[in-house]
Amino acid sequence: MSLAAISICESLIVALKERKLLDADEIDEAIRSGIESHMRAEPSVVSAETHADAAQLMERILTGANAIRAAAHL
Repeated sequence: MSLAAISICESLIVALKERKLLDADEIDEAIRSGIESHMRAEPSVVSAETHADAAQLMERILTGANAIRAAAHL
């Protein structure tokens, strides 16, 4: 399920960049905002460990080579 969500988000970000609706800085800011949200999230239905894992994954997306990063720098 999580991989499907990541794939959908990746496709949406690429499409928004290709249509010039988001630029590289806006894409980076959206990812950073997600990271901060997960780092500040209080455990409830989702554990603190799951929030930390999500933040770490987004950190890798922000710094790594993937379709989202490639789109950010088209």
